[in-house]
Amino acid sequence: MVLHNSSEKDKILNQMRDRYTSAAILFHPFVQVNRSTNAFEKDGELYPSTKEILTNTLRCRWQSINEYLRFNSFDELELGLKSSNGSLNKNYANFDFANRLERKLPKNIFLPNSDQISEYILQDIFDYFIKKDKERFFWKDPLTGNSGFRNTKGLDLDSIYNCFLSEMFIEDENKEFALLSVYDSFYTILYSSEDKIDEILNTINVDYKKCDNETTDHWYITNN
Repeated sequence: MVLHNSSEKDKILNQMRDRYTSAAILFHPFVQVNRSTNAFEKDGELYPSTKEILTNTLRCRWQSINEYLRFNSFDELELGLKSSNGSLNKNYANFDFANRLERKLPKNIFLPNSDQISEYILQDIFDYFIKKDKERFFWKDPLTGNSGFRNTKGLDLDSIYNCFLSEMFIEDENKEFALLSVYDSFYTILYSSEDKIDEILNTINVDYKKCDNETTDHWYITNN
């Protein structure tokens, strides 16, 4: 199925072209819990807290989920996820993929964070900040326009999530890269320069898809 109404503004690289020349889609890991993991209610269902996710769970990369559920590509898994949360209209949703997730995903594996940057990705990025002696970073809530700088030293991830309603934008102080989560989408976009993006990708323990000049916000539909 091809989405015919895509435009230049839908192309991911065009959305930050004035600042960055490369981009990659970072797929939020699924969250595998054990019996001792505490959870809280989120959207009517139990879900581990940020602290529990980072200390008492395992990240499940998309490739592992694809192999277990027999999805043929990241495109199919993304289409299944977005179909399962009702964020696609019926012309583009694939309910066979959504049902496969609902029926066959083990009960101790939670779906990824759909709106905000994954807890696992944030932890990897802040470890990278510390490794590179980056003392602070810029944050912005795209919905409210609230923004500011935060110090990396002694950072508590819960306090970061409290700054945002849903979507998140984070940029290092030297503007070498930026992270933008996408509402209802289960992934984050990494923007950087051609000479930096591979180094950053190597520090983040997730599956990803590099963007070319034609990659759009609807990448998972145009390939199915």
